[in-house]
Amino acid sequence: MKMIDETKRQFTLVGLFAALLLLSHLVLAAPVSAVSGVIEKFSANSFDQTVQKIKKGITANRLVLLKELDHQAMMKMVGVNAKKSKSFEVFHPRYGKKIHAKDLNAFIAVPIRIMVQERGRKVVVTYQEPSALLAPYKGLGGLGKDLDKLFAQIVDGAVK
Repeated sequence: MKMIDETKRQFTLVGLFAALLLLSHLVLAAPVSAVSGVIEKFSANSFDQTVQKIKKGITANRLVLLKELDHQAMMKMVGVNAKKSKSFEVFHPRYGKKIHAKDLNAFIAVPIRIMVQERGRKVVVTYQEPSALLAPYKGLGGLGKDLDKLFAQIVDGAVK
């Protein structure tokens, strides 16, 4: 009897482990769209044209390009031959002033990033809506929605 109970317990533990392993795989393999507010658009332009249009859109919308990261160059440093990929950190101090007045913790959510990458023969632009990034912070819903419009304009202009 004791041997049967031990066998049942082992089968239960193995089943529980298998279920947890499956669940972790499903969570880790979630598509980008499962992340709140992630927008992904395919560009009708080349990678370089899309990058130039993103930069022009940032300036045209009176935002500041704080940093440009070249993922392909970084991957080359560690011996990886990667496709073209860049991200841009974008913001403006006038919006920082609004964040400062409402919730200093929200500074962890900015600057906002826009990423341009080659995927096969396509160029994809991805960003997370500012409203999704700022949603957890008190009093910043309106700012998030205003920034959503600006970032949509920048990306929409770059992919056309």
